[in-house]
Amino acid sequence: MPKTFPSKSETSIPAGFYDKRIVIQKNLGSKDGVGTIIDNWIDYIKTWAHVSSIPSRRTDKTIQAEQVYPTKLTIFYIRYRASVNIDTSMRVKYRNRIHDISLVMIPEEAQTTIELHSLEHLAKGSP
Repeated sequence: MPKTFPSKSETSIPAGFYDKRIVIQKNLGSKDGVGTIIDNWIDYIKTWAHVSSIPSRRTDKTIQAEQVYPTKLTIFYIRYRASVNIDTSMRVKYRNRIHDISLVMIPEEAQTTIELHSLEHLAKGSP
């Protein structure tokens, strides 16, 4: 079983390549009693994926509320599905960790694979 993603020119991917279970979630964004929008994440797709973590660099940080937080870049590869519309407003739940989708790609428009580039925000501090 290859550990790297097959070349983009290949049209068939072995079934065993997708070996991790992920859930793609969609936010319905409901309102509370005073009209404030609250997150309401629901499971949109449960599927098998290949997970590729991008090696960490010192620049993998985001700034939120004038605080610096480390982030982790991950690419999820899933089989192409014409019937679903995955976009950057969604997120991936993998091993009880949340990854915000930052880019959705279909390599060379071959319609065999969807690449989900994501960011996991680490160590947001104490609740």
